[in-house]
Amino acid sequence: MRLGTGKVIKGLDQGILGGGGVPPMQVGGKRKLHIPPHLAYGPEPAGCFSGDCNIPANATLVYDVNFVEVYKGNRK
Repeated sequence: MRLGTGKVIKGLDQGILGGGGVPPMQVGGKRKLHIPPHLAYGPEPAGCFSGDCNIPANATLVYDVNFVEVYKGNRK
């Protein structure tokens, strides 16, 4: 995934790249991210298809992140 470009929720950027008192991850690092609603999707549900939403409004999201490598390829 492309970080730092607004393509992912702010909590993922912050939890991996660092910010808000969180140090950046290093290659080989593992981290459990607890992302509060204001750094995720906030008061709006997300992942909605045909009326069913996978992420409810005001959800705290939890990610287990394994930082494997940095890819510095083509940035289209």
